[in-house]
Amino acid sequence: MVNLQLQGDSSSFSLKILTYCLCYFIYSLFYVYWCLTNKRPHWE
Repeated sequence: MVNLQLQGDSSSFSLKILTYCLCYFIYSLFYVYWCLTNKRPHWE
């Protein structure tokens, strides 16, 4: 039995999801920036 307290923890849970998405977005931007600055044509 899994008890999810959505009444009290909905705000903190959505905050965790938002923080995770934000960190993933920043990581993606950093990775793209790193690839662009190093200019490694690994697809050639």
